[in-house]
Amino acid sequence: MRIPPPVRNLALMTAFLAASSPLPAESPADTVRAWLVGQARSDAGPPVMVRMGGETVAARLIATNDQGVRVRAPGFETTIPWSACGDGEALYRFAAPAMDQAPAAVHAAHLRLGIAAGRAGDRSFAEGVVALKIKDAAAAEAILAESGKAPAPPSGKPAETTAAGVTAPAANGAEPSDADRPSPASPFRDRYVTGAGKVDRNAFTAECLAADLPAIHRRLGPDFEAFNKGIRRDDPEIHLRHENGEYVWKEKGKSAVDWTGMAGQVFYVPFKPDNPGVDRMRFCWSFHENHGPAQFWHVYQLKPTMEEWYCKSPDPGVQQAAWIEAAGGKAGLLRPVATARSRVAWSNCGIMVFRSGVIGASGYGNNDDQYPCTRLPPGKIPTAVAVTPNNEFALVTVWDAAAGKGQLAVVALEARALAHHSWYYAGLPNVGTYTRLKVLGFVDLPVAAPSAVAAGCDVAWWKWTTDISKERLDTQEARDRWAKGADENHRAASAGYAVVLSRSENQAVFVDLKPLFQYVRTMYFTTPERFDKTKDEGPAPGQWPFAFEKAPEARPKVAQVLPVPRPTAVAAGFAGGRSREYASRCFIATMDGRLIVCDTGSLNAPAGSKDEAAQQPVVPVGAVPVGRNPTCIYNGRHGGHARDDLVLCCRGDREVVWVTPSGKGGTVTRRLRDKRLTDPAWIEVTDTRGAMVLTVADFKGAKLVNYLTSPIDSWGQKLFGGLGPDGKADFECTGVMDVPGHPFLLSSAEVN
Repeated sequence: MRIPPPVRNLALMTAFLAASSPLPAESPADTVRAWLVGQARSDAGPPVMVRMGGETVAARLIATNDQGVRVRAPGFETTIPWSACGDGEALYRFAAPAMDQAPAAVHAAHLRLGIAAGRAGDRSFAEGVVALKIKDAAAAEAILAESGKAPAPPSGKPAETTAAGVTAPAANGAEPSDADRPSPASPFRDRYVTGAGKVDRNAFTAECLAADLPAIHRRLGPDFEAFNKGIRRDDPEIHLRHENGEYVWKEKGKSAVDWTGMAGQVFYVPFKPDNPGVDRMRFCWSFHENHGPAQFWHVYQLKPTMEEWYCKSPDPGVQQAAWIEAAGGKAGLLRPVATARSRVAWSNCGIMVFRSGVIGASGYGNNDDQYPCTRLPPGKIPTAVAVTPNNEFALVTVWDAAAGKGQLAVVALEARALAHHSWYYAGLPNVGTYTRLKVLGFVDLPVAAPSAVAAGCDVAWWKWTTDISKERLDTQEARDRWAKGADENHRAASAGYAVVLSRSENQAVFVDLKPLFQYVRTMYFTTPERFDKTKDEGPAPGQWPFAFEKAPEARPKVAQVLPVPRPTAVAAGFAGGRSREYASRCFIATMDGRLIVCDTGSLNAPAGSKDEAAQQPVVPVGAVPVGRNPTCIYNGRHGGHARDDLVLCCRGDREVVWVTPSGKGGTVTRRLRDKRLTDPAWIEVTDTRGAMVLTVADFKGAKLVNYLTSPIDSWGQKLFGGLGPDGKADFECTGVMDVPGHPFLLSSAEVN
């Protein structure tokens, strides 16, 4: 079903869902049955659960009649009598997988069936209440009251999956245990997930190691064609003012006193097999006669390009001898998996991860690159990476192929290059000019197949660390200044969290980073004896920063697991947004086109604060309809005054969506659709001296496309007028760059 037009707030969304519900029925069973009957379709009916041959099988409801329901699953199709569905527990189990799609009234009726069947104590019931709360908080509270249970979040243990469904004719065998019960069915299923909803270890290992075009397409998830088979949509063509992307005020001079822009990495599936698939490129650039508006000449170069001196193909990182040695040869650096920079601090270098387990840092060409690298232990394959807000740590999601489990690797970041801008100490704020990476250890996750990660903390360094670049912690006075957070130049994180998604397992895992941040503070900011221990630096577990095997108290802990249907992308809030609550929010996008807003409770509360003492859980507080299959969410440093806006690349609807968060939800403010875009798969937001630029990676189109998202503001004056031919458009195209392959990931930083 097509996602409806933008819904402006959670109340309206709830009203919409209620309006689409069936008329009230005499009983919860009637309500659930009536909705199922209305949803049955031969092409893609709602998911249900049946028992076949002693196994629990995910199926689809394709038809109904007076006699019963017809279901289809891989390898069979059968009719089940209505009498087998029953009015109680059997119907509750049969319909459970469909409740993610159901309107709030039907979802509530289904939970009432669970109460009547004595299932209110099951974890699957608790997860159903959490999911209902996203749709209708009042209805969820009513269900909790009826069940006689106080609200309780799912624990950090692996969530139990949906209960087994209706038994199909001729089925036999014992009722499966909770651990054997499969995840809810969905129109999309990752190929490494079995019919019983489990992750197949061998298949997932193969998928993690695959790097060809079909594999990356699967990783990105369904595109527009997958959701709209046989449907053509004619999008408008956004106005292109200058073919070369150059905006010139007055005449271009030769003696600029100010120049700046953004550069970084583009990841792609290359046309040529010997191409590593990562280049260093320029996103945007500007240079100016002086700081000021119309009296000076200004040049803005807003077309993406590979034609500057610091642009390289391939990225110089993959040509470093140390990287090649760590990877066991050049083949180990082909087709990198992911890269990340901080969303808050100036993050000169991106942290890149490779299927070989190599982790390396590479910048943009004018940042005193040192190209440090490290490697994960054998058998651990990275799947995604995030960097904490002030460049303290990299967090790498890992599939441990030998143990068959998901993990979160913690990598300490030291940044002593570009020394006049950065700070000296590993694990403390810096500007991402990395000189050393050290794997501290791993956190076992309650999911097998982690697919995305984001990180937040209670401190946001929007300024550079230039003012403290020469400061050292050798004196008690200096350490006390940091311990107390004496001023804005002496603040270090005391709390934080990571959110790890598993798209295939329908889970969001919240990891408490407070033990890590607190341990770092204890070692650096307290006694001279502890600080002296940090001076023995090196790669050994007992050298600083200490590995978790030597400092187990520093290891982060899984705090909570939330059920989320097909989560695809995640972003963390931060301090310094336009509202105070933004710092305690995280945002999870789902394949069906929702942006779920969560309050992170006590996870991001500063140590010793009242909020920390309250021990509040993570709670979903709202949802915003966006577009289907969001592949990434941008928020942060280069969003200008609206840096807390969320920009989503919605591959499934071939559009980019802007959401302004507010209260417990948010509002969709703009949608970008352009005839040029065949398959938007990733975005990057950049800026240069008042030019706000969006770069879109067109996966199938093998190109990058740049857009101005607001008129260029040169020191308070809009020298080039509004956007579009009439000056009233929301966007303006500034150029296209062909890529020697299919681009799927972008990362950038401001050039020094």
